[in-house]
Amino acid sequence: MIIRQMTCKSFGYIAILFVVVIISFFVIMDILKYCFGIDPTKNELEKIRKRKRTKKIIKRKPIIQKFIYVNTLQQQSSTNEEAINV
Repeated sequence: MIIRQMTCKSFGYIAILFVVVIISFFVIMDILKYCFGIDPTKNELEKIRKRKRTKKIIKRKPIIQKFIYVNTLQQQSSTNEEAINV
């Protein structure tokens, strides 16, 4: 029973320490960015933005084409009438 209590306390201390380290990491990153103007992720953000721009450039809107037929129905009927009259 005593061993179980000691392991539970040690896991609790480790979990609390882990949470404090993560929170302090985010606080330090915010302080660096907003107070001192140092942005450690600036290069990565620029790479991501460049990739998005190239994807937008590569994606082109589809071109809608209207086909113009050489022999339309009216022209075919007039040629057939000329052939019958000849």
